[in-house]
Amino acid sequence: MGQHCTILQSGLNSQVSCGGNNYVTIGRNDMKNKTNVAENGVRNSLTTGRWKMLRHCCCIQLSTCIKAAALTFAALLSLFITGGATVAADELPGQLTQPPVAGTESYALEIDVLTQPQPSYRINAQKWGRVFQELGFAVRFREGRPGERTRVENLDRNGTRTALIVGIMEADGRIIMQDRRFEISRTQPIIEFLEQISIWGASGPPSSSPTWGLTTEQFSVVTRLLAPAVSEPVILRTPMEAIDSLKLPEAFRLTFTEAAKERAFLVLDDVDSLEQDLTGFSKGTALAIALAQFGLGFRPLQNPDAGGGYLIEVELGNESSNLWPVGWKTKEAMSTILPNYYKSIEVDVEDVEVGGFIKAVADKLQVAAFQSSWELNAAQLNLNELKYSRKPDKVSPSRILMLLGDKFQLGLDVRTDESGKCFLWVTTRQDFLAFRKRFAHVVPGKP
Repeated sequence: MGQHCTILQSGLNSQVSCGGNNYVTIGRNDMKNKTNVAENGVRNSLTTGRWKMLRHCCCIQLSTCIKAAALTFAALLSLFITGGATVAADELPGQLTQPPVAGTESYALEIDVLTQPQPSYRINAQKWGRVFQELGFAVRFREGRPGERTRVENLDRNGTRTALIVGIMEADGRIIMQDRRFEISRTQPIIEFLEQISIWGASGPPSSSPTWGLTTEQFSVVTRLLAPAVSEPVILRTPMEAIDSLKLPEAFRLTFTEAAKERAFLVLDDVDSLEQDLTGFSKGTALAIALAQFGLGFRPLQNPDAGGGYLIEVELGNESSNLWPVGWKTKEAMSTILPNYYKSIEVDVEDVEVGGFIKAVADKLQVAAFQSSWELNAAQLNLNELKYSRKPDKVSPSRILMLLGDKFQLGLDVRTDESGKCFLWVTTRQDFLAFRKRFAHVVPGKP
């Protein structure tokens, strides 16, 4: 039930009072700054007319207590709880002045390049050997073992942090390391690559790593922290309400990038998004789904503060933006986890709404279906307006999803949350392909 809020004037300051309780006091200059942030957020964020900012003075009672007040077209004020500590929201938790950095101790590098016994490989190995020597790197050229592939892994050599880099020489003399190819005539790219590994190790820098610069152990810890199931309804009206209602573990500290702050209190009145029930799914996937409705996402980072723990950094973007994914690729065969996935069923539809048809397929598979409303709206893909017809036929759910994706440029993907629970994710084809590229070989740590 909403409570009425009033603005109490006192000299140059304004104080917000909700139900007789005072929450935040700010100066008029701060109020002016907040007004600009709010108005810029409206201008930058409106897409299809379904999005609006809080503009009336009220407070909304949430599970852990979010109190919000607003002046017409003006300042957004709130109290919210993050990491077990109450924070006044005249300033949202913002981006760190210094981003998280790697440890002061760098990684020693061991570089192996796999070659073939042909003379041309020996000649190219000699050329590359001289280049690496000039650059100050020691490299071992050797024949690969059966099935050996390029890789980067962290090792402990008698207490020394070491990164082993295994590359492969191609017939034309280029060297492949991970998913990159390096030419002997252009040494700068390989210098930058090796320097990044020496700083960050196998995980790479957070800006480009699919595990955000976390070590394997840290990644597993974060996954375990995000694996518990959501036990109460997630409030999808604004990003802050969604985050608060998820009750994230106290090990996480919440932070917003400057761009993401503008959408922190953006109100969602898209009915399809509001009706997505996330109860029973892991908190990591639920948070990713909830934020995706606002064109936001998050990434976990090492917390550089002495207190330890991890940061949850909220950022604008989608699945091409190096954010925590909306679910993960299934580890088991689809026929094992979803027995009906490849079984043919009778299909006879004419001008059926695509959204309803997708839900019917999900029901047949006995999984929930969620959609990325922000991305779909931006691509002008309204699932309740798109129509699909098919003559009477027998076709499998797998085939139906593929046909719908091809016809309407949708991404229809069965994924699992951090605990292995399956669901159907509906987004744009571009978003779907970005996910497949970035997370093709990444699986969450064991919860």
